[in-house]
Amino acid sequence: MSLQEFCWLEEIPEETAQLVEPLLGANDLYRFIGDNVGDFLKLSDFADLYSRLGRGAICPVILSLVTVFQYLENIPDREAAQWASGRTKAPIV
Repeated sequence: MSLQEFCWLEEIPEETAQLVEPLLGANDLYRFIGDNVGDFLKLSDFADLYSRLGRGAICPVILSLVTVFQYLENIPDREAAQWASGRTKAPIV
C-alpha cells in the first residue's frame, strides 16, 4: 500500500466549517478535535510506514480519527467499522 499525498487536507474547508458551526457547540469535544487535529496528527508522521509503490491506502489520519472516536464512544471494532463506512448507528449483524 502506498500513501496518497493529498488524502488529507490540513485546513478544514470553509463549506465544512460553516456546516459544522451550528451543529456543534464551541465547547463540543468533536469540534475541538476537528479544529486541532493538525496539532496531533500529521500525514507526514505516517509516511515511513508506507511503500512508495502500490495501491493507495486509506488515509492514516482518517483511520486514526476513527480509532479516537471509537474510544470516545466506547464501541467495538465491528461497530466502529460500520459507523465509518456508513456514518450511521447500524446494528451489528
